[in-house]
Amino acid sequence: MRMRRMSDREIKLLLAVLIMAILFGAYQSGYQRFHRKASGLRNENSNMAIQKNELLQKQLRKDEIIVETARLKDKTELILSRFPPAITQEKSMMFIIYLTQLSGMKLTSISFHDISPFYTPDRVSNTSPFDGTALSQNTAAMSGGNTAPSGQAPVPYGAASEKQDFNITGYKTAVSISYQATYSGLKKCLSLIANNKERMNVGELTASFDNATGNLTGIMTIKLYALEGIEGDYEEPDFDGIDIGTSNIFSTFELYGGVK
Repeated sequence: MRMRRMSDREIKLLLAVLIMAILFGAYQSGYQRFHRKASGLRNENSNMAIQKNELLQKQLRKDEIIVETARLKDKTELILSRFPPAITQEKSMMFIIYLTQLSGMKLTSISFHDISPFYTPDRVSNTSPFDGTALSQNTAAMSGGNTAPSGQAPVPYGAASEKQDFNITGYKTAVSISYQATYSGLKKCLSLIANNKERMNVGELTASFDNATGNLTGIMTIKLYALEGIEGDYEEPDFDGIDIGTSNIFSTFELYGGVK
Protein backbone atom coordinates (compact mmCIF):
# COMPACT_ATOMS: atom_id res chain seq x y z
CA MET A 1 0.00 0.00 0.00
CA ARG A 2 1.50 3.29 -1.05
CA MET A 3 1.51 6.17 1.51
CA ARG A 4 -0.18 9.33 0.38
CA ARG A 5 2.15 12.23 -0.01
CA MET A 6 1.36 15.23 2.25
CA SER A 7 0.26 18.31 0.49
CA ASP A 8 1.91 21.68 0.97
CA ARG A 9 -1.16 22.86 2.89
CA GLU A 10 -0.96 19.96 5.33
CA ILE A 11 2.77 20.53 5.81
CA LYS A 12 2.11 24.19 6.62
CA LEU A 13 -0.59 23.24 9.13
CA LEU A 14 1.72 20.72 10.81
CA LEU A 15 4.50 23.28 11.02
CA ALA A 16 2.06 25.76 12.54
CA VAL A 17 1.00 23.24 15.18
CA LEU A 18 4.64 22.47 16.00
CA ILE A 19 5.43 26.17 16.27
CA MET A 20 2.42 26.69 18.60
CA ALA A 21 3.52 23.75 20.75
CA ILE A 22 7.05 25.14 20.98
CA LEU A 23 5.76 28.62 21.85
CA PHE A 24 3.38 27.20 24.50
CA GLY A 25 6.19 25.14 26.06
CA ALA A 26 8.48 28.16 26.10
CA TYR A 27 5.69 30.23 27.69
CA GLN A 28 5.10 27.68 30.42
CA SER A 29 8.74 26.91 31.18
CA GLY A 30 10.28 30.30 30.56
CA TYR A 31 7.97 33.29 30.59
CA GLN A 32 5.82 32.13 33.49
CA ARG A 33 8.87 31.36 35.63
CA PHE A 34 10.46 34.71 34.92
CA HIS A 35 7.10 36.40 35.41
CA ARG A 36 6.83 34.90 38.91
CA LYS A 37 10.36 36.01 39.70
CA ALA A 38 9.58 39.50 38.44
CA SER A 39 6.44 39.64 40.61
CA GLY A 40 8.47 38.51 43.61
CA LEU A 41 11.09 41.17 42.95
CA ARG A 42 8.40 43.83 42.60
CA ASN A 43 6.91 42.83 45.96
CA GLU A 44 10.36 42.77 47.55
CA ASN A 45 11.17 46.20 46.12
CA SER A 46 7.84 47.49 47.41
CA ASN A 47 8.57 46.18 50.91
CA MET A 48 12.08 47.62 50.83
CA ALA A 49 10.65 50.98 49.75
CA ILE A 50 8.26 50.91 52.73
CA GLN A 51 11.12 50.02 55.08
CA LYS A 52 13.25 52.75 53.56
CA ASN A 53 10.49 55.31 54.18
CA GLU A 54 10.12 54.09 57.76
CA LEU A 55 13.87 54.42 58.32
CA LEU A 56 13.84 57.90 56.81
CA GLN A 57 10.97 58.87 59.13
CA LYS A 58 12.89 57.47 62.11
CA GLN A 59 16.00 59.31 60.99
CA LEU A 60 14.01 62.55 60.96
CA ARG A 61 12.74 61.70 64.48
CA LYS A 62 16.16 60.52 65.73
CA ASP A 63 16.44 63.01 68.60
CA GLU A 64 12.84 62.42 69.66
CA ILE A 65 13.31 58.63 69.62
CA ILE A 66 16.51 58.89 71.70
CA VAL A 67 14.73 60.99 74.32
CA GLU A 68 11.72 58.64 74.37
CA THR A 69 13.96 55.57 74.66
CA ALA A 70 15.78 57.14 77.60
CA ARG A 71 12.45 57.99 79.24
CA LEU A 72 11.18 54.42 78.85
CA LYS A 73 14.47 53.05 80.15
CA ASP A 74 14.20 55.22 83.27
CA LYS A 75 10.58 54.10 83.70
CA THR A 76 11.63 50.46 83.45
CA GLU A 77 14.42 50.93 85.98
CA LEU A 78 11.97 52.64 88.33
CA ILE A 79 9.58 49.68 88.07
CA LEU A 80 12.37 47.15 88.62
CA SER A 81 13.76 49.09 91.58
CA ARG A 82 10.61 48.24 93.56
CA PHE A 83 11.29 44.50 93.39
CA PRO A 84 13.72 42.69 95.68
CA PRO A 85 16.02 39.99 94.24
CA ALA A 86 14.52 37.28 96.46
CA ILE A 87 11.68 36.42 98.86
CA THR A 88 11.96 33.99 101.75
CA GLN A 89 9.83 33.05 104.74
CA GLU A 90 12.39 34.70 107.02
CA LYS A 91 12.09 37.98 105.15
CA SER A 92 8.29 37.73 105.09
CA MET A 93 8.28 37.08 108.84
CA MET A 94 10.48 40.11 109.45
CA PHE A 95 8.12 42.30 107.43
CA ILE A 96 5.11 41.05 109.41
CA ILE A 97 6.93 41.88 112.65
CA TYR A 98 7.68 45.37 111.32
CA LEU A 99 4.06 45.76 110.22
CA THR A 100 2.57 44.75 113.57
CA GLN A 101 4.96 46.93 115.55
CA LEU A 102 4.12 50.07 113.59
CA SER A 103 0.38 49.49 113.32
CA GLY A 104 -0.22 47.96 116.76
CA MET A 105 -1.97 44.90 115.34
CA LYS A 106 -2.24 41.67 117.29
CA LEU A 107 -1.93 38.43 115.31
CA THR A 108 -3.53 35.12 116.21
CA SER A 109 -2.19 33.07 113.28
CA ILE A 110 0.07 33.35 110.26
CA SER A 111 0.47 31.07 107.23
CA PHE A 112 2.89 31.14 104.31
CA HIS A 113 1.88 30.35 100.74
CA ASP A 114 4.06 28.58 98.17
CA ILE A 115 6.26 30.51 95.77
CA SER A 116 5.18 30.52 92.13
CA PRO A 117 6.31 32.37 88.97
CA PHE A 118 4.28 35.28 87.65
CA TYR A 119 6.62 36.46 84.89
CA THR A 120 9.13 34.88 82.49
CA PRO A 121 10.74 36.51 79.42
CA ASP A 122 8.10 34.86 77.19
CA ARG A 123 5.06 34.82 79.50
CA VAL A 124 3.21 37.10 81.92
CA SER A 125 0.56 35.62 84.19
CA ASN A 126 -2.85 37.18 84.81
CA THR A 127 -1.76 38.12 88.33
CA SER A 128 1.31 40.11 87.31
CA PRO A 129 2.05 42.96 89.74
CA PHE A 130 3.31 45.20 86.94
CA ASP A 131 1.23 48.30 86.21
CA GLY A 132 -0.62 47.47 83.00
CA THR A 133 1.80 46.52 80.21
CA ALA A 134 4.45 49.08 81.10
CA LEU A 135 7.22 46.55 81.58
CA SER A 136 6.56 44.66 78.33
CA GLN A 137 6.35 47.96 76.42
CA ASN A 138 9.59 49.17 77.92
CA THR A 139 11.27 45.87 77.12
CA ALA A 140 10.37 46.29 73.45
CA ALA A 141 11.54 49.87 73.48
CA MET A 142 14.87 48.97 75.00
CA SER A 143 15.63 46.13 72.51
CA GLY A 144 13.98 29.43 103.60
CA GLY A 145 10.74 29.92 101.92
CA ASN A 146 12.62 28.39 99.07
CA THR A 147 9.70 26.30 97.91
CA ALA A 148 8.22 25.83 94.44
CA PRO A 149 4.90 24.70 92.93
CA SER A 150 4.30 21.00 92.44
CA GLY A 151 6.33 19.55 89.59
CA GLN A 152 8.84 22.42 89.46
CA ALA A 153 12.36 22.68 90.76
CA PRO A 154 12.97 24.86 93.84
CA VAL A 155 13.65 28.51 93.12
CA PRO A 156 17.36 29.26 93.65
CA TYR A 157 16.85 32.39 95.74
CA GLY A 158 19.99 34.09 96.94
CA ALA A 159 22.06 32.46 94.20
CA ALA A 160 23.47 34.68 91.48
CA SER A 161 22.05 33.94 88.04
CA GLU A 162 23.74 34.47 84.70
CA LYS A 163 23.22 38.05 83.62
CA GLN A 164 21.66 38.39 80.17
CA ASP A 165 19.69 41.12 78.42
CA PHE A 166 16.49 41.31 80.41
CA ASN A 167 16.71 37.66 81.41
CA ILE A 168 14.41 38.16 84.38
CA THR A 169 12.03 35.77 86.08
CA GLY A 170 9.39 37.06 88.49
CA TYR A 171 8.17 35.12 91.53
CA LYS A 172 5.33 35.73 93.95
CA THR A 173 4.18 34.42 97.28
CA ALA A 174 1.66 35.44 99.93
CA VAL A 175 1.30 35.56 103.70
CA SER A 176 -2.12 35.20 105.35
CA ILE A 177 -2.61 36.58 108.84
CA SER A 178 -5.51 36.54 111.30
CA TYR A 179 -5.44 39.89 113.05
CA GLN A 180 -7.05 42.01 115.70
CA ALA A 181 -6.61 45.77 115.39
CA THR A 182 -8.15 49.13 116.01
CA TYR A 183 -9.65 50.96 113.06
CA SER A 184 -6.74 53.40 112.93
CA GLY A 185 -4.29 50.52 113.28
CA LEU A 186 -5.82 48.72 110.28
CA LYS A 187 -5.67 51.88 108.19
CA LYS A 188 -2.03 52.38 109.13
CA CYS A 189 -1.28 48.75 108.25
CA LEU A 190 -2.83 49.16 104.79
CA SER A 191 -0.96 52.43 104.28
CA LEU A 192 2.36 50.77 105.15
CA ILE A 193 1.71 48.00 102.63
CA ALA A 194 0.62 50.40 99.87
CA ASN A 195 3.59 52.73 100.39
CA ASN A 196 6.25 50.10 101.02
CA LYS A 197 9.42 50.55 98.99
CA GLU A 198 9.14 46.94 97.78
CA ARG A 199 6.28 45.82 95.54
CA MET A 200 3.44 44.21 97.47
CA ASN A 201 -0.33 44.45 97.75
CA VAL A 202 -3.29 43.15 99.72
CA GLY A 203 -4.98 40.27 97.92
CA GLU A 204 -7.82 39.56 100.36
CA LEU A 205 -9.11 41.37 103.42
CA THR A 206 -11.96 40.74 105.84
CA ALA A 207 -12.86 42.90 108.84
CA SER A 208 -15.51 42.30 111.50
CA PHE A 209 -16.43 44.54 114.43
CA ASP A 210 -15.93 43.02 117.87
CA ASN A 211 -18.60 44.40 120.24
CA ALA A 212 -16.71 43.17 123.29
CA THR A 213 -13.53 45.14 122.64
CA GLY A 214 -14.58 47.66 120.02
CA ASN A 215 -11.77 46.45 117.77
CA LEU A 216 -11.71 44.87 114.33
CA THR A 217 -10.87 41.24 113.61
CA GLY A 218 -10.36 39.50 110.29
CA ILE A 219 -8.01 37.86 107.83
CA MET A 220 -5.56 39.62 105.52
CA THR A 221 -3.56 38.11 102.67
CA ILE A 222 -0.47 40.08 101.68
CA LYS A 223 1.07 39.29 98.30
CA LEU A 224 4.84 39.69 97.95
CA TYR A 225 6.94 39.75 94.78
CA ALA A 226 10.57 39.36 93.70
CA LEU A 227 12.57 39.37 90.47
CA GLU A 228 15.41 36.96 89.88
CA GLY A 229 18.04 38.29 87.48
CA ILE A 230 18.06 41.93 88.56
CA GLU A 231 21.03 43.64 90.15
CA GLY A 232 21.42 43.34 93.90
CA ASP A 233 22.04 40.60 96.44
CA TYR A 234 19.64 39.10 98.95
CA GLU A 235 20.35 40.12 102.55
CA GLU A 236 19.35 37.88 105.41
CA PRO A 237 16.95 39.61 107.84
CA ASP A 238 18.23 40.55 111.28
CA PHE A 239 16.25 39.09 114.21
CA ASP A 240 18.55 40.39 116.97
CA GLY A 241 15.75 42.33 118.63
CA ILE A 242 13.71 39.18 119.46
CA ASP A 243 14.64 36.98 122.42
CA ILE A 244 14.49 33.21 122.16
CA GLY A 245 11.46 31.90 124.05
CA THR A 246 9.53 35.18 123.97
CA SER A 247 5.77 34.83 124.38
CA ASN A 248 5.11 37.19 121.45
CA ILE A 249 7.59 37.03 118.56
CA PHE A 250 5.84 39.93 116.83
CA SER A 251 6.44 42.31 119.77
CA THR A 252 2.98 43.82 119.22
CA PHE A 253 1.18 46.14 121.58
CA GLU A 254 -1.73 44.97 123.71
CA LEU A 255 -4.99 46.24 122.24
CA TYR A 256 -7.47 48.22 124.27
CA GLY A 257 -11.18 48.63 123.93
CA GLY A 258 -12.81 51.21 121.73
CA VAL A 259 -12.63 52.04 118.03
CA LYS A 260 -9.95 54.54 117.04
